[in-house]
Amino acid sequence: MPEFDTRLVGLGRHADAAVRERAITALAQNSHPLVREFALTELAKGTSVLLFVKNFEPGDEERLLAGLKLPSENDGLHWLLRDIVRVLEAHPETDASRLGVFAYAKTTCGECRFYAAEVLDDRDAAPDWLRKECRHDAGKKCREAFGS
Repeated sequence: MPEFDTRLVGLGRHADAAVRERAITALAQNSHPLVREFALTELAKGTSVLLFVKNFEPGDEERLLAGLKLPSENDGLHWLLRDIVRVLEAHPETDASRLGVFAYAKTTCGECRFYAAEVLDDRDAAPDWLRKECRHDAGKKCREAFGS
């Protein structure tokens, strides 16, 4: 949409999960006070980290860590952790040390593990144990990036 439409916030609360998901995807493309407010409300429920990519403010890394509820199913967990890394990638000023390690440690996806490790490494926030572990990672990208 060429302009932000406030009706998307209502659709982000829709009873139908597919409608909610599409609305949240559309909302995530906008930086707007109403989207941020919605993001904070949804975080209290443990969801919608994607909304923070364009609506992040300093200190949100602690809010994210405190408010996250990890989904029990693998798909939901994968996308939640990938969205955490997207937030960190979009905000280089952010302290990635705890949130990045959290995403790295909780993901079962080799690509996402690499992206989390890369963010941490780029910011000199990767702990030594993580750097060593990446040298022996199952994923080629991690091994190459950290000198296998």
